[in-house]
Amino acid sequence: MTTIVSEQANMTTTSLSLPNFVSPTQLLISDLKLVWKLRWYIPSIILPLTPDLSGPLDELAPTWANRADLAFHAVLVIAQLGFLASIPLCLVLPLGTFLLYFVGFVVANYLICIPFNGFLQTEYMAAPKTPIPGVGENEKWIFINGVSVGRHWLNGNLQRLANTFRREIFAVHNPTFGIIFDLIQCLIERDFSYNTRDIRQAYTFIKRELMSEMNTKVVLILHSQGGIEGGMVIDWLLADVPEAKMKKLEVYTFGNAANHFNNPVRRSQDDSGAGAPDYGRAIGHIEHYANDGDFVARFGVLEFAKRRCGEHENRFVGQVFQRAGTGHLLCQHYLDYMFVMKDHKVAESNPFMDSLAWVDKTHSK
Repeated sequence: MTTIVSEQANMTTTSLSLPNFVSPTQLLISDLKLVWKLRWYIPSIILPLTPDLSGPLDELAPTWANRADLAFHAVLVIAQLGFLASIPLCLVLPLGTFLLYFVGFVVANYLICIPFNGFLQTEYMAAPKTPIPGVGENEKWIFINGVSVGRHWLNGNLQRLANTFRREIFAVHNPTFGIIFDLIQCLIERDFSYNTRDIRQAYTFIKRELMSEMNTKVVLILHSQGGIEGGMVIDWLLADVPEAKMKKLEVYTFGNAANHFNNPVRRSQDDSGAGAPDYGRAIGHIEHYANDGDFVARFGVLEFAKRRCGEHENRFVGQVFQRAGTGHLLCQHYLDYMFVMKDHKVAESNPFMDSLAWVDKTHSK
């Protein structure tokens, strides 16, 4: 069974397109409470472990490269948890010694992750195995990845997306610094609106493609933490890009970890006068895909898309397609189930696409 969550329908003015209206500290406290509430879903991030329907492109497929990535992350998790646990004990040290220990660990962690992330390479591209001749020539497809994704998993995600949609896919890499530090970064980005380097790079890249006369469509695909970063990029674009250019944009998210997703009304149904335009939002199309047992989706899209839109609450705009299932990994738990591949093409029929859909309208007013 698939649940379709109707889009939030409160038609307000564009002045309410800001990401939040409460203090960052309150947002952080609220997020920590939400993490505690959802703690039993944390194991579902990596479950099920099988099957690996896309072979070596899947994150948990039994390949040596995947095993090396998992081992690397396991070492970082142990080291980072030990570091965080040691901080209270180190407070008795002289300030200089404590700062040397704290900064030294963070810098060492960053340096160790540089080769894992591809030696500071920031933009990637993958071509489909079976392109469609003449299709997609005036389109630009862009992907922003989620947490814990180094160069190897990013290339796997990109290739699976390229094979699925039969288009060239470009990526702005959101580099990993270990799962624990990545999660801390998520909270900082989402609650304090902190713009990291990859967010700034993504903004520049996407704005350039929207402004290009060569492109008639720009498709943005976001996964996990990429939903937070993509949402922040969209906030900037809404303030800086002409309306006609924004209409080129389509957005699709998987396991979105964001706490807001703006798409303000540009033309209201209340407009009157000769030639008054029809109602419409700034971005023509936004869709979110989420597994209902995915901890990250419950922490993001499935929590905030279902909140009523009061006058001073965040917006989470876009149609939500909620699949009955667990797992958070892009290839293994989303694309493999939603877009089943056969001979490098998406099969016409699969259990997700053929499932009955129930429309939940309780949160759309």
